[in-house]
Amino acid sequence: MIAAIPKVITVKRAIEFERFLRGCFVTGLRLSEAMKARWDSGADVFPLFADGRHLVWVFGSAQKNGRDEQSPMTPEGAEFLLATPARERHGFIFELNGGSGRLTETTVSKLISQIGEAAGIQVAPINPRTGKPKFASAHDLRRSFAQGLAYRVRPAVLKLAMRHKSHLTTDRFYVGADAQAAAEAMREARQPPQSP
Repeated sequence: MIAAIPKVITVKRAIEFERFLRGCFVTGLRLSEAMKARWDSGADVFPLFADGRHLVWVFGSAQKNGRDEQSPMTPEGAEFLLATPARERHGFIFELNGGSGRLTETTVSKLISQIGEAAGIQVAPINPRTGKPKFASAHDLRRSFAQGLAYRVRPAVLKLAMRHKSHLTTDRFYVGADAQAAAEAMREARQPPQSP
């Protein structure tokens, strides 16, 4: 998707969008959460870096389940955010601006879907009703984050990282959902036969 950004986004805004796509991919934030994320504690969504722990605080007003929650951040997510120099950690974490100010969530969503289509990343078969395939969108960055994490952590940790209300949501979409990836992981983990 990164390589397809210039096909959709002007050169002036391409760097902002690249950072946004990478950030969503390594933090697992929903589009709405990433758009609200600020460096300032007390914002709807903000990172917490204390005592070597890396967390994300999300107030209920900014998330689907309506609850205030802290969730663990992956080391990759923390490294991504901490790469921003301390003197620049103020305001929005992701600057996504247009000619008349900050872009809306709807506009960003449409642009990311256009980038997914320009990249040719088809995430679902052709819909028989519309005759069109589904291309990667902002939520597919969150799905990719979860699928990658599902093989590295226990389901309970994944549920916390995704901030799902129920473990059933985590189980349904991410734990054991990708048979091809599981088969590949098992093939790679195969032990050579040992002699008695």
